[in-house]
Amino acid sequence: MTELQTAGGAWGTRLCMVAIYLTAIGAILALAAGPGYRAGIVGVGAGLLTYVAASLAMLFATMVAAVGLAMTKGVSQGLTWVAFFAALLVTVNNVVWLNRARGAPPIHDITTDFDQPPEFIAILPLRSDAPNPPEYAGDEAAELQRNAYPDIETIVLLDPAGLVFDSALAVAGELGWEIVDSDAEAGRIEATDTTAYFGYKDDIVIRVSSEGSETRVDVRSKSRVGIGDVGTNANRIRRFGERLLEVTRR
Repeated sequence: MTELQTAGGAWGTRLCMVAIYLTAIGAILALAAGPGYRAGIVGVGAGLLTYVAASLAMLFATMVAAVGLAMTKGVSQGLTWVAFFAALLVTVNNVVWLNRARGAPPIHDITTDFDQPPEFIAILPLRSDAPNPPEYAGDEAAELQRNAYPDIETIVLLDPAGLVFDSALAVAGELGWEIVDSDAEAGRIEATDTTAYFGYKDDIVIRVSSEGSETRVDVRSKSRVGIGDVGTNANRIRRFGERLLEVTRR
């Protein structure tokens, strides 16, 4: 083994150690971001900045580990491989989310009815300290939604309104939403959905109404915090609509 090869191996080992430390730091910051916000330890802004720092640490860990493993040819670097794949997994997930965010409009209030968006009633006290007000975002948000999510529209069924209401309530529970209120007479269901990592609270209101021989189901989903939602509210309404159609067509 030449002196140059020995020096390269030594530098590779050092880089592997750096990668391990960066991955550990990224993991600690990631735990402080999402779970920290859920526990009320950090606020929204601090939580997001902490996650950005965690993501950067993981990105650098991926690159440093790749170089270190190449220089050492992966010999006796099992822990570095673990760090590399852990950091790579986080980095790939972030790239996916960034792509979604780039294509999503800066709105957080999605509805199937722009003219008469379903209104929150029972949920209002729960949103009393939310940065985003409960009122519908307005014409600008409606235009952005039309362009980005043209498929989000009123669900029209031929089943009786009472049966559809029961099915809608069952689907909401099946999707893991916390039911805040259900009023069969008014045809209104209000619920809250909590995101997995940060634990953000998004509120949903479902309106079931009869129009001639048809039953119309309108859904509105709105985030309590944030300017954009990376398509989360639109996807939530899609999942609900798809599942409701499956249930009512049995």
